Order: sequence, then structure tokens, then C-alpha cells
Amino acid sequence: MRCANNKILITKGKEDMVDQSLPMETVIKLTQLDIKCKLSHEENKHYKLIIDTTGNAEVFFRYKAHLVEVNKLSLGISLGRTTKEEAVEQIRKSIVYCMRAGERLVLQCGKGVVDFREKFDSGPDTLPIDLLFNRAEWRKESNYRRIVRADEDHDLMGNKKCYFMNEEFDIIVLSENEDNDEDVKSGVIAAIQPNLKGSFDIYKIE
Repeated sequence: MRCANNKILITKGKEDMVDQSLPMETVIKLTQLDIKCKLSHEENKHYKLIIDTTGNAEVFFRYKAHLVEVNKLSLGISLGRTTKEEAVEQIRKSIVYCMRAGERLVLQCGKGVVDFREKFDSGPDTLPIDLLFNRAEWRKESNYRRIVRADEDHDLMGNKKCYFMNEEFDIIVLSENEDNDEDVKSGVIAAIQPNLKGSFDIYKIE
């Protein structure tokens, strides 16, 4: 896998498998993060991939979003400390809550690469990763309601069978990359593909 000229090229041996253009990466300051996220959501209708080289974005999002440490969940699965089912259920419940409340869901990847498909993909009725990362498709009621359980089917006022996605719901994938490691960056991008273009804006915090 290599990343050049704002393109990602995934290779298997000598055979080129995927060649897709990426969204333009925008460099911002931490003080611009909130407004850039709002503009991306309201004007571009996109999710966000945040590449944080300062190490401070997580603190911001702990106050301004619902943060899920998928890096720790992934590690827990690998070490046998938690099951895939337990980790997936934690993420699913967070998605259901954030959709109802209209909150930002931040998937904290830490300093490494999280393989969302291998670790967490669980089908259309639980946690369909590719569908979730396809913003336009996920906002269709016929798709997002499939992961909502019967006891969760209520609105913010508790009215039963009135669950719906709040328009303010947003997803942010957060990658901490203080060393500007290109391998980590490429790995995070590959974990989101093929949904990056058309569903995500990329911001790099310096």
C-alpha cells in the first residue's frame, strides 16, 4: 500500500488492486476544529477523518462529542480480554444513542490502525461497517433502523416506536499521528475505504 499525490494505491504483490482519488486534506489549527466540523456537516454533508498531530483533539472531543475508544476495544479483542460481540454491542449502542440525540460520534483510533471490518463488522442488523461509513446510505431509515432494538425504539421524550435519526448526527474518525507516520495515515485511510471519497472530509490538525 502506498499513498502519493493525494491518492491511495493498495497493492497485492505486483498487482494493483485499488486506485482511488482521495478528498483534499485540509490543514487546520485545533482552535478551528469545532467550526470546521460544523461546516463539514452542514455544508458538505460529510463525516470527518481527523488526523491529529498535536495530541489534543481527544480532550476536545471528550467535551464536545460522544467518544468511543475503538483502539482499546480492538486491542481487547486481540488479547482475549473482550469478545467481538461485546465490543460490537458497545459501539452499536453508542451509534443508536448518538443518532437519537444528534451527537457527534467520535471513533478514537489512537496512534495505530484499527481494522474496522475485521474487528467489528457484524452484518446489517448489528454493525454494518461499510454501510455505516457510507453517509448517504446510512441516513436512509431503512438502513439505520435495522440496528435499533425494540427497547431502544423511542424518541428523546420516551415516546415508543418513534425512534428517528436526528439530523445533527455525525461521525468522526480520530487518528493520533504526532509523528506524521505515513504508514499509519495510509492504514487509517484504507480502513475507511471505499467510502472516504463522497462521505468524508479530511482535516489535519497542526
